[in-house]
Amino acid sequence: MEGQTELFVLASPEVEDILADNGINLEDLLKREGCAVKEHKGQDPAKLGSGEKDVAIIILASAALVAALTPILSKAIQSLTYKDVVVYETVLVPVEDSAGNVVRDSSGEPKMQWIRRSKLLESTRDKGQQEIKIKALGFEIEITNTAA
Repeated sequence: MEGQTELFVLASPEVEDILADNGINLEDLLKREGCAVKEHKGQDPAKLGSGEKDVAIIILASAALVAALTPILSKAIQSLTYKDVVVYETVLVPVEDSAGNVVRDSSGEPKMQWIRRSKLLESTRDKGQQEIKIKALGFEIEITNTAA
């Protein structure tokens, strides 16, 4: 998988339901938008060593495509629903105790957690183009109700 970047997608339960209701997964949705990606499931890195078995959606894409995925994902998911789609940049960081020391698991590896760093895009049907810059390897996607 040389030249491929792993991108963890943390979809809200509502986004997962919309995809399931439409009989499509993120890989197929992105391919429909012309993106060359592969999807697989894997262990959420924030849960490694915790005994929890949370499964994460992992998208493999070229580094060049990663920067374009935020608006593409937002547009593609919004095409399936009448609600706004909000995308957040998330980063994987070590858990720290109250003294600022990294918390480690029983094998000595740092415990990790996803932190929402910034709101990247809130899609609405009336807003103009927005410039998006991505510096992390995780997205959090949510659906919000539109104002009537």
